[in-house]
Amino acid sequence: MNTKPYRFIYVADPMCSWCWGFAPTFSRLLELHPVPVTVRAGGLRPGAAAKDLDATMIGHLEHHWKQVAEASGQPFNYDLFAWDGWRYDTELPCMSLLAMRELDVEDATSATTIAWLKLLQQAFYHENIDITDIAVYPDLLQRLASEVVKASEVLKDSDAFVKRLGEESLKTDTYQDFAEMRQMGVNGFPTLILDYQEKLYALATGFSPLHTIEARLEHYLNQPES
Repeated sequence: MNTKPYRFIYVADPMCSWCWGFAPTFSRLLELHPVPVTVRAGGLRPGAAAKDLDATMIGHLEHHWKQVAEASGQPFNYDLFAWDGWRYDTELPCMSLLAMRELDVEDATSATTIAWLKLLQQAFYHENIDITDIAVYPDLLQRLASEVVKASEVLKDSDAFVKRLGEESLKTDTYQDFAEMRQMGVNGFPTLILDYQEKLYALATGFSPLHTIEARLEHYLNQPES
């Protein structure tokens, strides 16, 4: 395989079920290819695009979650369907992803941002924690700092992080992330992009098995230079 430098761009939403299903594959891919990674926010159902958890929405979610569980083996907690008056709004989790990326900027591997994404996914899909509620974030941040060595170095002030989540500038930056991804043609999640020799190549547009991604990666890295 070509050994010239390359990096991954990973576009995900913490509340995207297929991103949760893809999480083990993505982790394994990074073990095999420890290259720089940029994490971008997807924006599945943020703000005005949020949906009330009514019977129609529950049916939609249950259908997709069962598909993801069957394809990936990832666990789901269906107790969420009993939450009264809840809205499926991915704005705050995506904002938190950007806030963590701001702190993680000096680490090309984005280790803390990726760990934070995994923790949000685990909390929401498996532990039945409402990550649309800012009140749960102090405990989640404490967990991150205790479980991930780099996170304890990056996340020096959890109170400041939670305060950042309420700032309008972060919301603006997050929606700019959404817009930039749409401009790049990203319309579904997860999306994994190879950035190689000033060109972008899609490695995964949606849930994909590791062997498919590896084959695509090898193909693009071994193309003749133009």
